Amino acid sequence: MEKIVATARVAAEANVGDVLWTNCLAVVADDKKDIPWDHDQLHILRDTMRLCIHPLRESRRILLFFEDKEFTGKAGKKEEGSNKSAILRGHRKQAEADIFRMCNELLGSERIRRDEGLCPDLRAQLTKVRADMHRYCAEVRGGTDETHAKDAEATYQTALAQSATFGPVDDTRLAICLNYSVFYREVLKSPDKACDIAKAAIDSALVDDSGEMNSRVFLMLQQNLKIWTAQIENPLSESTGRIGQEAL
Repeated sequence: MEKIVATARVAAEANVGDVLWTNCLAVVADDKKDIPWDHDQLHILRDTMRLCIHPLRESRRILLFFEDKEFTGKAGKKEEGSNKSAILRGHRKQAEADIFRMCNELLGSERIRRDEGLCPDLRAQLTKVRADMHRYCAEVRGGTDETHAKDAEATYQTALAQSATFGPVDDTRLAICLNYSVFYREVLKSPDKACDIAKAAIDSALVDDSGEMNSRVFLMLQQNLKIWTAQIENPLSESTGRIGQEAL
């Protein structure tokens, strides 16, 4: 395992995605299911999501933007059937298929579902990663995949329960709240619920006396709440179409 982790860390630093992906699969392999997770292994999993899966999600969003722009046409009317639209749609569907395949390949590992003996913080982080992958799968299926949407909901709830004692300004707790709110906004299309989750996390943190309100995750929660509130109050505002920030 040490050699696998070392190779994966070098691949992550050098941004060599295929090597990172191969070694991440080795980390989550079922023949290592009895090896307890540690922070280095979890970092490999998170680096894989950040460097292998997240770029595909960004590409998909860009393709969706241009696909919609091409579909609308210069006259503002819906137009279908252009070669450019077909090319964009083909690339977008390929990105979605890759995201779905990669997330399911990781989620299918028994080891990624085993958190016995882990410290509370590591357990909550691993649960959040699983929830994020379920969210990605539901995201690319456009809300038609009820299984992954329900699994994401349940897994975020589990992560919140696991982090309940961490304190309102703990970064792991805030990251779970942040991504859970993004799940409601981007997947379930429920901006009111997303705002409720974000506002509750922000309000709880603000009453804490630890003075740690400059954390990056907390600021992302504030920014998302500001954008989503503006979108609800004025659907034609400049914030319309902007997506929420999330913790990777």
